[in-house]
Amino acid sequence: MRISPMLATVVVATTLVACAGDAGTAPTDDAALRSPVGTFTLSTVNGTTVPMLWDQMELWKGGPMLKAYWNGGSVQFRPDSTFTVVFRHSITGPNLPGNVQQDTHTGTWRLMPDARIELRPTGGGVQYWLTTDLIYTVTHTASVPSINGKDETVVFVFLRQ
Repeated sequence: MRISPMLATVVVATTLVACAGDAGTAPTDDAALRSPVGTFTLSTVNGTTVPMLWDQMELWKGGPMLKAYWNGGSVQFRPDSTFTVVFRHSITGPNLPGNVQQDTHTGTWRLMPDARIELRPTGGGVQYWLTTDLIYTVTHTASVPSINGKDETVVFVFLRQ
């Protein structure tokens, strides 16, 4: 079977377009990867890919369940040393349709010499997020109230876009 030049061109062009969709927008040079400047998307919570069921509780013995989900999130580190962190979550249960809620936090950041990023939220306080020398991910460990009112430690991993 002979392949015409036109068919070969179409196949190559289609393959290139299809593969281009898989390419990330993350920087590829080491100098750019040493800075957190850019956008990161919430990838996992406690090691589970989001969206994910985080917590659930039976409202009464044999009754319906109340369920809490992490639906997504992002963090953007800007060149002017400001940041925006967004967490999206929902709760389902009786009379709770599961509407996604969004919490947004802003403030300033600085890169620490020990592969940590210091975040100072506008509302006060300080947080230290973990990363590596080449910044492909950032990790935030926080204490978050669960459905039953007790605090739980949650590990959020954000992946560079």
